[in-house]
Amino acid sequence: MSITLNVVIKPSRIVLVLSLCMCALASLALYLLLFNQQLTFFSNSVFLPVFVILFFSLLCGYVLRKWRLIGFWRLDIASDGAMVLRQITKENHFKASIAVSLSASAVIWNDLMVLHMLENDLSKRTLIVMRDSLDALSFQHLRVSLLWARQHHLSGSKQKNQIGGNF
Repeated sequence: MSITLNVVIKPSRIVLVLSLCMCALASLALYLLLFNQQLTFFSNSVFLPVFVILFFSLLCGYVLRKWRLIGFWRLDIASDGAMVLRQITKENHFKASIAVSLSASAVIWNDLMVLHMLENDLSKRTLIVMRDSLDALSFQHLRVSLLWARQHHLSGSKQKNQIGGNF
C-alpha cells in the first residue's frame, strides 16, 4: 500500500443515544422495582415519580458530561503500515501521541470497527469507530487500510486464523 491515511475520529452520537436509552430503561426498571415493593417512604404517589425523574436526570447528566469530555482521536497510518494514534482535546490541542499496532482481536466490519491498538508497552487501547464517527469516504478508506495492515503485519498462524470473519 503506497498511500498514507490521516483520519480524525469523533465520538459517536449513536453511542450517546444508546447510552441515554439505557438510562431511560434503568430508570424505568427502578420505578417498577420500587413500585412493586410498596415501600412506606414511597407510599405517597408523588415521591416515587420525583425520585425516578431525579435518578434519570442524574444518569443523563453523567452520560452527557462523560461524552462531552471525550476528545477526538487522530489516527495516522503510514504507507508501510506503521500507525500513530494522537488524542486531540476539544480545543484542538494534541494531548498524547502514541505509536500503536493493530491487535489480532480487532473487529473490522462494514458499519463498525472495534480497534484494539497495542502500544509499545503492550497495553491495549480500544477505539470504537462507527459510521457517524467519520464521513463515508474516510470510513471506507480507514477500513481498507486497517484490513491491509492486519493482513500484512500480523505474523504467525494463530493470529492469521483469528482474522477470518471480518469481511
